[in-house]
Amino acid sequence: MRLLFLGTAAAEAYPAAFCGCEHCERARRSRGLDLRHRSSLLVDDDLLIDVGPDVIHAALAYGLRLHHLRTVLVTHAHEDHFDLDVLRWRHPGFRVGELPLLTIYGPAEVVRAVEAMEHFEELAMRAVAVESGAHFAAENVEVWALPAVHGTDAPLIYVVARHGIKFLYACDTGALPEQVWAALAAHELDAIIMEETMGSAQSQLHTNLEGIAAHCARAKKEGVLKPGGRFIATHFSHRNNPSHAELASLLADRGIEAAYDGMEVEL
Repeated sequence: MRLLFLGTAAAEAYPAAFCGCEHCERARRSRGLDLRHRSSLLVDDDLLIDVGPDVIHAALAYGLRLHHLRTVLVTHAHEDHFDLDVLRWRHPGFRVGELPLLTIYGPAEVVRAVEAMEHFEELAMRAVAVESGAHFAAENVEVWALPAVHGTDAPLIYVVARHGIKFLYACDTGALPEQVWAALAAHELDAIIMEETMGSAQSQLHTNLEGIAAHCARAKKEGVLKPGGRFIATHFSHRNNPSHAELASLLADRGIEAAYDGMEVEL
């Protein structure tokens, strides 16, 4: 299984367009791995987790063929994770030839928004509502949906399995509740990908450096993460997270990898 991080920033990107803070100014000067688009993850060539506003740019930057997509998993309805404008480009007026059916899974409010799109019947899409606790088979993939702690209607995190490989994508969420840990006990994960939005700051709806370290330690102790499995942080805000090099060092001390835009992971 191949994972490609299309973006690794929080909602405002990094650097934030209208911000002149120390972190943003440094990122503008250094560029490289310090530039982060809004978070999204591509699995192989056919599955996308979150369709944010920077997916089109990522397709150009990394030579992606988004017409190969068969499945999109949406965690929640915030615009940095769910941008209908990206899906509008599937219309016949913007492409040549037919597209395979694209199935979009997500909370009910995501499904309602997709089905209300103008010219929906011409976009070769269908939308399926997913509730916390659901276990379903999508195109060549098995998925478990678990509850996130975030400020939208029924936000989700996902366990994804293919060819005997299994990972958790937990973004956006605050501390995972005990019911999630109980559900994860049934899995042995090859990787955990989790947000680290807050740095040293506190939030009930996002994870910080201290929180992600605690999640990593617990996942290893309880066997949720396989021995040798990878714990990867993403979804970084510029407010309290430093340059990539500094952040990578801080996280490495806690047994965690820092994702960056364009990072490829083979599981």
